[in-house]
Amino acid sequence: MVAYGSDIIVGGHFVSAGGVAATNLARWDGTNWHQFAGGVNGYVLSLAVSGTNLYVGGLFGRAGTIAAGNLAVWNGTAWRNIGDVSGTDENSPGAPLVLAILPATNGIYVAGRFLEINGVATTNAAFWDGDQWHALGSGVANEGGEIRSLAMYRGHLYAGGIFRDANRLPRSNIAQWNGQEWLPLREGIAEGDDAIVIMGETHSGAVNTLSVHRKKLIVGGNFFQAGHRRVSGLAAWTGRRWVRIGRGVSGSSRTINHFEPDGKKLFVCGGFDRFNGKRRTHLALWPFSGRPEVRRGPQAGVTAMAITERGLFIGGEHGLADETRPANVARWDGQRWHGLGEGSGSAPLKFPYTVAASGSNVFVAGQFVNIAGTNRVERVARWDGQTWHRLADGIPGGDLRSSAADGSNFFVGGFFSLSEAGITNLARWDGLRWRSLGNVFNENYLFPGDIASLAFGGGRLFAAGHFTSIDGVPAKNIACWDGTNWSALGDGLPMPVQPQSLADVMVYHAGSLYILADLPGPISNPQAAVWQWDGLNWSVLAQYPRYFGVAKSLAVFRNELYVAGVFSEFAGVPAENIAKWNATNWTAVGSVATTADGMITLITATPNGLYLAGEFSTFAGVPAQSVIRWDGASWSALGGGLRVHGSYANPFDAATTESSVFFVGGLDTADGKPSQNIAEWRE
Repeated sequence: MVAYGSDIIVGGHFVSAGGVAATNLARWDGTNWHQFAGGVNGYVLSLAVSGTNLYVGGLFGRAGTIAAGNLAVWNGTAWRNIGDVSGTDENSPGAPLVLAILPATNGIYVAGRFLEINGVATTNAAFWDGDQWHALGSGVANEGGEIRSLAMYRGHLYAGGIFRDANRLPRSNIAQWNGQEWLPLREGIAEGDDAIVIMGETHSGAVNTLSVHRKKLIVGGNFFQAGHRRVSGLAAWTGRRWVRIGRGVSGSSRTINHFEPDGKKLFVCGGFDRFNGKRRTHLALWPFSGRPEVRRGPQAGVTAMAITERGLFIGGEHGLADETRPANVARWDGQRWHGLGEGSGSAPLKFPYTVAASGSNVFVAGQFVNIAGTNRVERVARWDGQTWHRLADGIPGGDLRSSAADGSNFFVGGFFSLSEAGITNLARWDGLRWRSLGNVFNENYLFPGDIASLAFGGGRLFAAGHFTSIDGVPAKNIACWDGTNWSALGDGLPMPVQPQSLADVMVYHAGSLYILADLPGPISNPQAAVWQWDGLNWSVLAQYPRYFGVAKSLAVFRNELYVAGVFSEFAGVPAENIAKWNATNWTAVGSVATTADGMITLITATPNGLYLAGEFSTFAGVPAQSVIRWDGASWSALGGGLRVHGSYANPFDAATTESSVFFVGGLDTADGKPSQNIAEWRE
């Protein structure tokens, strides 16, 4: 976030600002949001202003209509590509990033995680003189890591981040460039909760932000040691030694993300509950004062901040303002917080665990409180194809693990309670309110039973987990509800249903129910099975040892049952990661070995296609980023696939309609488009 003329420019990962379409860059003019110069097609991770030039860095390939590799400049009229930032070494996995930009009198400094700019070899830090790029020695973090912040102090450049070397010499998370070489700041910054692995060893003590204030270099981040001094996320360098600044920060995350100077004051933001021993929620002011200028901090962690004549602006990712409608960008007027329109969020859907679809309704459940600037939701929400909706007051706590849908009815199971409705671990949303489906109980433990999997089919709801009765009806680990009453499925399942993933392990098709569940046996050699309930009896379609493979999900496609997971054979048949049952035999799928270079987590199907998802970049020899489609004859990628931080996505669950597939989990782009933890593929 930066002041640009009389406006505020925000960057991040979003598709709208205050209801206005804006791709990862937006402008606030004091009254309204506007898209900014066509935006960029990926993450914005750094912004800087020099005169009329706005420098934008991050992870993207296009700015407006021009190609730009992670760095671009807007000159007030047009975009300009001043150099493609590329390359990372084997010690710094992930995509190249520009994380810090610092204007200087004769150019700009750029830093982050990269190996080259416009053909110039430069490790994570470089200087642009207006015509050419220059390396800064042999760079910083040659062994691995990244630079997150830059500052000019007493005529020298300082770089902070998470790394342990510069110019291939020991430098712990902070270093000084004197124009010729990188120098240490005594023992540097060390220890913290934010850790990475460098050359096989855990390294921590991240420096997130730098600022010059009161003739000192102020350092903030997630660390507990500066030189030989014990600190907590905050320290100062005098040019000769490290000094402590009060008691630093404390709380659940104990991190400082950004400093913003304002005359003789320095605003501090991040994720903390206390600053210098006093309660300051995510935002504080130094020097310390008895009465803080901002007397009520924001509700969530702050990642960006800017100060203009219009006031103090802060940004984050899931509802900052202490208002009825939380916003991802907020302004402090000296008395209270104001959300700017609907903020700049694109759907910060935090931690969705399960998704279910029926007709035009898509339901999600997990751990989130806000989606795309809507009214506050609690862990559950409905998408109608245009808008997100609340489900009354939601479900305020617990663990939501499974779901199913039928029209406007949404069923959710897990570990939770809605005491006012008499609900424990299993609930139904009927389109108007939450209703109980009866008490789920486990008499072996005299404790509520849990629901681990749900499926709807044949006009009935099937529930599986670890229980001995539902609504007083004896049922061993699985039962079905016909809309009025519960009934057991024969003798039930001998072992609790404990899925190896959050994806569907139970499907209904043509009068039969199929489910993945364990067989009874010794703990030393656990056996799992694919079970079938034909309406009268249980039978085992496949049996396999769990120590030699994991079946994670089931789906039915064109009247055949498919199972997917991580295995090299299934039910004694050679089959890589996926196998199918044709009502007689188990076989491999297709004529090409379905090997993957990563993990398979789920499988689902529409009438026209079978979809696999997981953490992989190739499957069956086809380049496909985290998701792939089988049409009955061949495998094909879904555009640019799903990604998170430029690498593998981590899909948790999927749901289908007649012509769409919805994926939820750890993802932030779908086919290169911002898509925060939920995406839709239309056939």
